[in-house]
Amino acid sequence: MIAGFDRKCLGAYFPTKHLRVNLPPQRGEGGAPLLNLKGEVVGILLYKLDNNSSCYALPIEAAEKIRNDFVRFGEPRHGWIGANVSEASEAVEGSRAVTKDM
Repeated sequence: MIAGFDRKCLGAYFPTKHLRVNLPPQRGEGGAPLLNLKGEVVGILLYKLDNNSSCYALPIEAAEKIRNDFVRFGEPRHGWIGANVSEASEAVEGSRAVTKDM
């Protein structure tokens, strides 16, 4: 019943790929495991769409990464691409982003 793998919903981007599931969730089912036909957990239900026809689930790999970060560091660690970005005092070519420390 997986309908797709999305990185964007309603104009917002997810930090990781999410599973779009053709499942009408009921109230209070957020955080419930999403199982495959073998009974293995493949995701965690996060939220439903407004029309209640489907929902999004966090893939289990992403949930395991967050869990491992909490165990190891006490907080989730976000990815780093090797650059620090900050806001410039003036716009340069239409952008106010400045890259530092590459």
